[in-house]
Amino acid sequence: MSETLKTDEAKRVYVNAMPAVLNGTIYSELNMSGETLKSFDAFTGAELMYDPHEQGGNCIVGAISNLMWHWSINGYSNLANGMTFEGVEAEIDRLINSHGGYANDNIPATIKDYVKSKDNSYSVTVTNKWNPSFTNVKSEVGSRPCLLGFAAGSPYSDKEGHMTVCVGTREVNGVQYCKVMDGWSTSISEKKWGSYNDFMSKVKLSK
Repeated sequence: MSETLKTDEAKRVYVNAMPAVLNGTIYSELNMSGETLKSFDAFTGAELMYDPHEQGGNCIVGAISNLMWHWSINGYSNLANGMTFEGVEAEIDRLINSHGGYANDNIPATIKDYVKSKDNSYSVTVTNKWNPSFTNVKSEVGSRPCLLGFAAGSPYSDKEGHMTVCVGTREVNGVQYCKVMDGWSTSISEKKWGSYNDFMSKVKLSK
């Protein structure tokens, strides 16, 4: 689409339903002073606003914390208001242990408790899905990030599973890839999809 956006036509520009970032500028709320705004063509290089952190300990705690941090910089600021990433991790760690420990089944209650403790006006739904298809994940990250598990035998470890936040997918010559915040890097990493991707948790926030 090449038409020009005007202030009476649009107030927000999103990429995959999230605020867009282009050349370091966040375009979640567009300038409303009356001038003609950027054309859609100008946002060809726009990317979602991600800020991956390295996990401090358990990978489930790190992944949930990266997800909460992501939402905090994309419209839900109270999720980490005045906190460091390490502070978010400490609180997630306390909550998941109060629900029984580092298990995928404890993710929904942990996230729900965390979100409600930060802002009761935020609504959150969390749905665990075992053995998701690539299509399931691709469909979900078209709107929002999700937690994505890698069982033992994945590119992360032959012996242990690992939890990440999936933020995108791509397919090249029939090969499928996931783009993830994996807790091992402060950048988005890309890993090949495989049968080891045995778990996803869909997390949807609203106001």
